[in-house]
Amino acid sequence: MKKAHLLFLISVLLLQYACTLDGTSWDIDGKGPVLETSFDLSKAIPDQHLQYNTDSAIILNFYDTVYTINLDSIAYIPDSSYLYNINWTLPNFVLPPGASLPPFIIKLRFGISDRLKLNAARINRGRLRVEIKSVIPRNISLNYSIPKATFYGNPLSFTEKISAAAPNDTTFFTTYINLKDYYVDLRGPNQNEYNVLYIYLTPSMDTTEAALPLTTGQFLFSANNALEKINPSYAQGYVVSAKDSVNSNILDLGISRYIKSGLLDIDSIRLGITLNNTMGVDMRLKIDKLRSMNDNTGQQVALTHPVIGTYINLQSAQNTFNLANPVIPYNYTLWLTPQNSNLDKLIENIPDRFRINALAEINPLANATADNNFFYTLFPPKLIVHALAPIKFSVYQLLFVDTLDNPVFDEIQIERFQSGEIRVLAENKFPIAVVLNIYTLDDNGTTTDTLFTQNIVLPAPVNASNRVEQAVSSQLSFPFDEQKVLHITQAKRILVKARFNTIPNLQLLQMYSDYYLKLKVLADVKYRITL
Repeated sequence: MKKAHLLFLISVLLLQYACTLDGTSWDIDGKGPVLETSFDLSKAIPDQHLQYNTDSAIILNFYDTVYTINLDSIAYIPDSSYLYNINWTLPNFVLPPGASLPPFIIKLRFGISDRLKLNAARINRGRLRVEIKSVIPRNISLNYSIPKATFYGNPLSFTEKISAAAPNDTTFFTTYINLKDYYVDLRGPNQNEYNVLYIYLTPSMDTTEAALPLTTGQFLFSANNALEKINPSYAQGYVVSAKDSVNSNILDLGISRYIKSGLLDIDSIRLGITLNNTMGVDMRLKIDKLRSMNDNTGQQVALTHPVIGTYINLQSAQNTFNLANPVIPYNYTLWLTPQNSNLDKLIENIPDRFRINALAEINPLANATADNNFFYTLFPPKLIVHALAPIKFSVYQLLFVDTLDNPVFDEIQIERFQSGEIRVLAENKFPIAVVLNIYTLDDNGTTTDTLFTQNIVLPAPVNASNRVEQAVSSQLSFPFDEQKVLHITQAKRILVKARFNTIPNLQLLQMYSDYYLKLKVLADVKYRITL
């Protein structure tokens, strides 16, 4: 309806334009159709959410994810760097040409939250920056190796030539390693740690170099290893037991911005709320309060159901280790109906949002999986809503309000306008009466004019089975003159108000696929042409 109102308004205003040629002028009459438009429920509700019975009755079958847990924030690994100075710690020694020093071991820690003790991860994105600063006065080869970081089975390893440093000078080397798709074992060499990688740096002297004297405590080189923008696609380990309060909106609708008042009565709705656990972690959730909230009226309706205040156990998902389909989630579905809850009251509150207050417990049985908790960041836990209901309702004095920017402003040549009338022919097969008003507003939001004088779209009558058989025609009138056009062109905003009533009042009426509202806009105007 909102789009139809706007098209109607634009068509009215565009009729005011006139052709201009130098010379004399005269007034002429113009008649004819301006636009035609139609509306049915498939234009208000996406077709994938609608079903049709054999008798054409329309059924709402809504199924969609309304809330997703962002695992990227849980698995966030902050940028971090680790600078190590490598010194000769053994007794004085002369390193012969072609010989290698024993490997220097550097411990690199993934800066993950203390709540995550990971023993393995697969990297989705990120890189390792390696900076070497050497004061060794010989050309050396430096082997850089992380045996527990593998790319499809191949350990991360490379060897780089480091030039000899001049006396009292330093040689620099920097490289970047793309860690995407690397699998990292974070348990350390003895398989008893968490969140760590060990780097092995093995210098060897070229065969063409002179022997190198080494003195105990002598500084050789520094290694700075920096993790940048690391994000895992998979992580495994132990998620430390914890309790978290959940106080947030799970569904934002914003309906009361348009529906300002009136009564809504619905029938036979079923609402399924599915908690989709894709993590290899046992959880439980206690819902203390679930409310529908109407921001316009301030009205809040709290759900009454036996689930309120009790724990919902969410078992661990199953890990398939198949990269294409890695998780078999655990789903818990709660079905709400008007028979087991006050669901109808929640919906009839015309909510802008649903808000949940709950307590979530992670790993309530502690490390029962022996460090085999897991999650895939591309397969996060979700909250899914499934609504099933015949589109059968009653509305009484339901007021729709919307304010639009004026699409025309001052572009009309008002001096050429004489008089006229716009008529809207409405063919309505809905058992719903519509009272329509359109107002012009000034800069302060004050009403300057009303566009309609006859503004009622009559409802189609129902038979004994509450089914409409024939559409009903109505006519809405919009007479105008120069003063009214002036108000339109000077208006900064256009206010649309439509009030809906199902007829008979307070009677639940099923909607059918053959119900429609057609609008034809006709113009009968007098304007001046100048030659």
